[in-house]
Amino acid sequence: MDLWLPLMISLILPAVAGASPGRDVEELVRVRVEKSVKDITLAGQGLRFIGDTAPVDLLRQSRWNLRWSSTRHHWQIDEVGGEERRLTLRGPVLEVRGQFLRGPRQAYPERLSLRARGGGFAIVATMNLRDYLTGVVAHEMPPKWPLETLKAQTVAARSYALAVRESRRGESWDLEATVEDQVFRYDPDKIEEWALVREAVKSTDGLILLDPDRRVLKAYYHADCGGRTVDSARVWGGDPGMGVAVDESCPVSPAAQWSLRLTWRELTARLAKNLQGLRVLGLSLVPSLADGRVIGVDVRTPAGVKRLNANEFRLSVGAAELRSTNFDWKESDGGLEFRGRGFGHGVGLCQWGSQVMGKKGETAEKILSHYYPKARLSAPVSKRN
Repeated sequence: MDLWLPLMISLILPAVAGASPGRDVEELVRVRVEKSVKDITLAGQGLRFIGDTAPVDLLRQSRWNLRWSSTRHHWQIDEVGGEERRLTLRGPVLEVRGQFLRGPRQAYPERLSLRARGGGFAIVATMNLRDYLTGVVAHEMPPKWPLETLKAQTVAARSYALAVRESRRGESWDLEATVEDQVFRYDPDKIEEWALVREAVKSTDGLILLDPDRRVLKAYYHADCGGRTVDSARVWGGDPGMGVAVDESCPVSPAAQWSLRLTWRELTARLAKNLQGLRVLGLSLVPSLADGRVIGVDVRTPAGVKRLNANEFRLSVGAAELRSTNFDWKESDGGLEFRGRGFGHGVGLCQWGSQVMGKKGETAEKILSHYYPKARLSAPVSKRN
């Protein structure tokens, strides 16, 4: 197998309509918390099941197993314990309402939609934006990090959520609860552990980043830029550019250096059948950095050449293993050895660098202006209480 050529190595603060304090508790988002399940057992108090027929109200605490029958086109709802009653509701969507909703692995907000999908169903939770952001920030970033860092992360997460929600109008949900969008988990019991996160969310209530056209910025972020972020236009093409930041702290982070070795068989299984060769398209960076960030990779097969942008290539190989697009490679014992730095796509806020800035006493505004130099903020973060 042949290998192709190697890799070449003022924040403005206007007032924004609709971004007033308290907006987060009024804004609703729909989050797909489960993509496809066969059945689920839910416990809760004051449960209400709503299908195409009359709602069923169950006032006492109870547990129920819910299953969609694709052959009979109805929801089968069986009580677990107690009187062991059975309910049947029709319609492809089952709405569930109740307090203290819990499944076998996690708690859920008070409003769920179970949407039939093949032989199973997806679960979509509807909640206010404040609760959503709390569950995102606490899982996208250690909840004990500096408060100003958590504030900056909150503004980025809020902006991303609202921008994605707008782009998915007409869909049955706004956001995925995974790395496909933002990692989210609902856990109302973590009062003490998430105290700083709750403060960060409340104190930045309604604040968003805007792109140069005054649209809500799809504010990407990542774990570790490896020393320098990359403009979003380089990764996703059509997205508005966010600007580039140099991060002197990142080369000493835990994710500063990494390596990955894959055989050609493994690469073929992940990228394309009958893989014949790869060619990387690179971007030279400033001389002080030892390597460059990949723009894209051409994948050659007998059918022709398919071009993947850098992030598509990383996701295809495995984002947890190929940690970033800031890498070089060489042939090694029947495969390729990748050596790189950083963790993530490298666009927008660098979480490791923002932590260092927060520890140094920098404000959330300063952190945001560093990582989104082309963006505008709706109001000064530090003056919100």
